[in-house]
Amino acid sequence: YYGSDTPFMEYFEIEAISFLLARLKPLKVLEWGSGQSTLFFSQFIDENSEWHAIEHVEDWALKISLTNTNTNVKIHHVPANNPKFDNNQISGASYDDFKNYLELPSDLGPFDLIIVDGRARVSCLEKASTYLSPNGLIILHDANRKRYWSATRSFTHQMFLLSTTLD
Repeated sequence: YYGSDTPFMEYFEIEAISFLLARLKPLKVLEWGSGQSTLFFSQFIDENSEWHAIEHVEDWALKISLTNTNTNVKIHHVPANNPKFDNNQISGASYDDFKNYLELPSDLGPFDLIIVDGRARVSCLEKASTYLSPNGLIILHDANRKRYWSATRSFTHQMFLLSTTLD
């Protein structure tokens, strides 16, 4: 890991995503989940690009919004449809639990890059292809988690950067 001002990711993940952003120069980015990754990676987009981060925890969305200095970044707070998911302590969410969170991007896309790093990741992956531009790319953070693999089967081209820890 880099440090307190960088995403909570392994070094090779940060390097790979930074490289992809610099190389692809996406005009529109969607990120499900917000945090230090939003603040760090958005520095690699061009001044005419847009970065949309969707966050379900209100306090966290506010904190990231107040910390954000990039005018091209918009933090969208979209609470869970199921109130039991209002914090980050519970996993195992379904599409219905996060319907609004999953559907908000329909009015914002298409996206050249989609980063799935929030809640309901399987449902996010299933929706992501409908929001992706023709030559777009989807990044799934924590792809080493086997519970997400079922949602990747529909993608014809895949590349996994796996950490040394599989769960």
